[in-house]
Parts: sequence; structure tokens; C-alpha cells
Amino acid sequence: MTDKHWYKQLLEKLREAYNDIIIIVDPDNLVSADDLRNKLSQTYVIHHYKNDIELEKALYTLDNKPVLIILSENRQLQYHIERQSERIEWSLTDVFPNIDTTVIKEFPLNLLDIIYREYTSQTIPKGVFNEDETRNLVQEWVETGTKGIEINELIETIRVLLADENPNWMEVAQYWGKLLYICDTNDITIDEYSELDSAICEKFETHILSHYKDQFFATTHEGPVTINKVMEYIGHQNEEKNALICFDGMAFQEWYLIKEYLVRHGINGFREHSLYALLPTLTHTSRRALYCGEKTIENLTYEDKGFRNYIIKNWKNFDPNAIHFYYNAKPEWNPNYINYDNIGIIINIVDDCAHAEKYVGNSKRLMQKKLSIAINESKLFEIFQNLLDEGYRIFVGSDHGTIWCRGNGSRAEKYLKEDGARRALLYPNEELADDFVSHKNVHKYLKNDIFGSSVVVFPKKREMFGKEGEYVISHGGINIEEVIIPFVEVTK
Repeated sequence: MTDKHWYKQLLEKLREAYNDIIIIVDPDNLVSADDLRNKLSQTYVIHHYKNDIELEKALYTLDNKPVLIILSENRQLQYHIERQSERIEWSLTDVFPNIDTTVIKEFPLNLLDIIYREYTSQTIPKGVFNEDETRNLVQEWVETGTKGIEINELIETIRVLLADENPNWMEVAQYWGKLLYICDTNDITIDEYSELDSAICEKFETHILSHYKDQFFATTHEGPVTINKVMEYIGHQNEEKNALICFDGMAFQEWYLIKEYLVRHGINGFREHSLYALLPTLTHTSRRALYCGEKTIENLTYEDKGFRNYIIKNWKNFDPNAIHFYYNAKPEWNPNYINYDNIGIIINIVDDCAHAEKYVGNSKRLMQKKLSIAINESKLFEIFQNLLDEGYRIFVGSDHGTIWCRGNGSRAEKYLKEDGARRALLYPNEELADDFVSHKNVHKYLKNDIFGSSVVVFPKKREMFGKEGEYVISHGGINIEEVIIPFVEVTK
């Protein structure tokens, strides 16, 4: 009986005993750990000693299976039992010989595997840490190990979802965003990243090119599926006070950072949805679709005008004078918000960090660190807390996500609709698009009900239109991190 878990040394001691009755002196109550107990139960009957009568009864009813008699302290049993048994002792010191095990006892038994793996992954000289230092060290091991388990579970979940012929892309986006958030927060590089990223890119591109248009026919009663249905969904709620807050450029990776910040400030009521942004994933298209409730580019107007017009045309029981819109709002409380019943708010803190980041490799790690600093230094939580206190129903959305990407060597600045969006070219007609697409490894995308006569050209995977080998954080394309974005209802 061998194992690589924390109880490996204990099992080795047990393996050296050959009697059918083995007395184990277990002052640290290690047998109560579920994983060890389940392991032992495969071979032994486990009896926790309370008194001689119960012990005699247990031994009398044995069915040819060896028994472990567990003692919480080193005491003698009846002579005839001692004579036919073998006695061993084990404790946390057997498992962690070089550190103060009194500290280990402060942690739940179900964390021993995590602590042991971190303990054995490094060299710990005996007696080098005092009690407080040991406690801090073990706490760090627990946090690191717990994140490792969560990362492995996320990886496995994503793999299972991708194995489906038609993956639930809403779920993939959430799990993938959470995985990236955890890894970038903790400077963890996973071996599986390239494999998963490539699989998601390829399969999601196929999904978008074949089935994107189908998403617009979904109902909105349980939650919007496409960004142009958000205003319709909010209107169905018939709330007197509503705030629709857009974090420009927020993908799920950034949402989890903001969510963690809000939770630390006592805001923890969230109903999380996923929805499809409007292609191309540009601010002047998808963000306008969010507030205008439209999907056709030629019908989109400025966000403030679209927001007001949609409410006046489609919502019931509202005051036209109690509608207001705030562009480029600061991440802090504005007392004027409560002067209006229905407010639209755009906050650029995510997008600003994305486009300001100059040192980009194959992750958004540095961007996320800078965003974390900006969020933590802000008073963003005051907006949520005060709006909730004033009775507003808060809806948090985004217009698109961003990705790290690299230049493909193709330049076409004339058809880039936004300076910071280098993942989509918008041509006025198919002839011009075909002239550019010829002999290039790109996607040409036509959807009359969205683009009219215009044609969009997307690069593949994580490429962008720009200097070959250049890395930036950008958007506009059809990567899952750009297209499937958070939509969250925040409640008390």
C-alpha cells in the first residue's frame, strides 16, 4: 500500500506491521481525515477505542478482515489484546519532520494534501522557522495550493466543454476568463495554455462564421443573449430606477478582478450572464448597440441619444425628464446620479489600461496588474453602494473584450475604424474587401442584416493588422475574449 499523498509515511509504517490487529496511537487524530480514512477502509476495519466493552464486541464480530484500533493517547489495552496485536505510533511529525506541527494543527485536515505538496516541493531545513514564521509560510502554501487545484479544475472543465460537438460558448468564456484572471493575478504560467488557446480560437471562429447570426433570435426573458437585447431585457423588469453601467473593454478576465474588488467592499449580490457583442467588436458599434438596442450598424446612433430614444419608445412608466447619460465617468460617486431615475454610465478604466499598456507578450498580465492598482485606488465601490442604497437596479455590461495579439504584416490603416482596434477592417463594399483579402490568411465576413453593404475582414486567431512581430492589446475581432462578454445584475 503506497501513495504520494500526505499520508505516505503513515502508510509505510503500517505496511511494516503484519498482525491482524494493529493498535495505532494517533494523538493528532489523523485517521479522521477523510482521504486517509477512505484509503484505510479499503483494507481494514477501523475502530476508535472508547472502552473495553465496545472493543471486545467489535473484535468478536470481525469477518476475517484486519482491524485498526485507534487510540487518541498512548495507553495500554487489555493484556490478551496487546499480546495478539502490534502497536505503532504516528503523528504530524512523521509527515512534516522539519517544521513546527503545532501550527499545522490549526488548519483543517482536508488541507493536509495541499500543505504537504507545497512542503515537499521545496527544501525546508529543520527548525529554521519559528511559530509565527511557520504559520505565515503554511498559510501561503494553502493559498498557492488551493489556486493550483482551482486552476486544474478549470482546465479540465474547459476541456470537457470543448470536447462537445457544439460547446456551450457562454460557459467556456466564463471559465476561460476566470482561468486567465487567476493565472495573471498570481504570475502562474500553465503548460496547457497554448493548447487550450489554440483549440478555443479555432473552434470559436468556426462557430462565429457559421452560427453568429442565430444568436439574435434568442428570447430575452431569462437574460439577453446578444448585446442589442440588453435594453429590452431591462425594460421587461419594470423597475422604477435603473442604472446601466458599461465598463468599456471589459472581458470576463477583467470582470473577475472588478468582482473581487466589489466583494471586498461588501457588495456581493451578482447574477452573472454572458452575451455576444456586436461584430465587429468596436466601441462605436458594439457599445452603441448596448444602449441603442439595435444590431444594424446604419441604425446605430450615439449612446446618449440611443439610450433616451429607446426608453421613450419602448419602456413603460417613466419620466422623460428623469433620463440622463454620463460619458467617461470617473470611477467614483457622483451625487447627481440620484437626480435621475434611468441613467447610463460609461466608465473607461479598463479600456484606458488596455490601450496604455506598452509591454505586451503572450498574456494580459501586466495590463491586469495595472488595472488592479487603478481599481483598488478608485472609489468605484461607492457608485454601487450608493445606487443600491437609493433603490436602483444596477446592470453592469461591456461593449467588447480585448486580447493580446501580434502583427501579421498586413497594413490597412484606412479601413481601421478605431485607432485602438486593429482586429477588424470595415470595407464599404465587397470589391474593395476582395482586393485586400486576395492571397491573405484572413476571414471575410458579410452579414447584410448587420453591416448592410459593408464587409468586415478579420484576422485569424491572435493576429492583428499591423507590423509583423509587434504585440499589442487590442480588439475588433472574433476571439471569444472579444465577443462573449459579461452582463451582470448587481443586487444587495
